[in-house]
Amino acid sequence: MEDPTCTPGAISPAVTQANLKSTICRKGSYTSGIRPPASVTGKEKALNAASYGYKGRMGDAEYDHLISGVAATACLV
Repeated sequence: MEDPTCTPGAISPAVTQANLKSTICRKGSYTSGIRPPASVTGKEKALNAASYGYKGRMGDAEYDHLISGVAATACLV
């Protein structure tokens, strides 16, 4: 189970089981319309990594997601 103090994020009430095809599964990029720019997320990622003592390359690190794999799985159904 995710740790909300370590894995920030939220469930969007705008995305429901009934509208998956027109939201997260639509052609194009749903994420780019809601995600902050890399100038913001890059800083957050670096600060988060530092808080865990990670000293490797940021390009080798992957941010965890609050609900991992849900979008990809939902679009396959």
